Amino acid sequence: MNVLGCLLGLQTDNFVMLAADTSLENVLVHILSDVVKIIKVGEKVGIAGIGIAADRANFLRDLAIEFEFFKVRNHRELQLESAVHFVNKQLIKASNAKTMQLYILVGGYMDDKGYQLHYLDGSGGTTSIPYMAQGIGGKFCETILKLRYRPDLNQAEVLSIFGDCVVELNKRSLFNFSKLCVAVIDENGFKYLKNIELSKCLVAESIKNQKQKEQLKQQKQQK
Repeated sequence: MNVLGCLLGLQTDNFVMLAADTSLENVLVHILSDVVKIIKVGEKVGIAGIGIAADRANFLRDLAIEFEFFKVRNHRELQLESAVHFVNKQLIKASNAKTMQLYILVGGYMDDKGYQLHYLDGSGGTTSIPYMAQGIGGKFCETILKLRYRPDLNQAEVLSIFGDCVVELNKRSLFNFSKLCVAVIDENGFKYLKNIELSKCLVAESIKNQKQKEQLKQQKQQK
């Protein structure tokens, strides 16, 4: 399944960060937009998804309604692992009702188990993972995550890694991923961060490359 869009997730010892492109997906076209593909379903639980635009929008909207209904009816929120189980059931049900193309990540925090990131494949399988990259070009981003992942990364470092993923994706893909929507779940709960913008990532990459060239030049001169 080759879904247009970019979905990233990374879990550390101190937070989980989710990121998704802001474009409006379709089967054959990729339209620049400001679509938010990450939703808050609890104080310390977030869900991110990409896929065919209508499928993704309807699924995330229905999830938000179901989670809010549960909270009102039971006067409490679903904990992370219960939320993963519920989302997985809804994904299987939706997939059985029609052919859907969706990638879903669920991230959050539990008092007794810490931070977790879960990938749902739509066929009944859920996997707890430290990082994940999905969507078109996901393999390029996954390589970057694999090489640079550490459980003690801070938020600035993860944002830098996600920024490098955007640059790499735009180099290798025919589509223009100009922005990523980003959310983090940490000790303070769920919150959205500033979008990662390709233009700023390219400037940062240019500065980094220039510094590396200067360092190599100095090393050669010293020899």
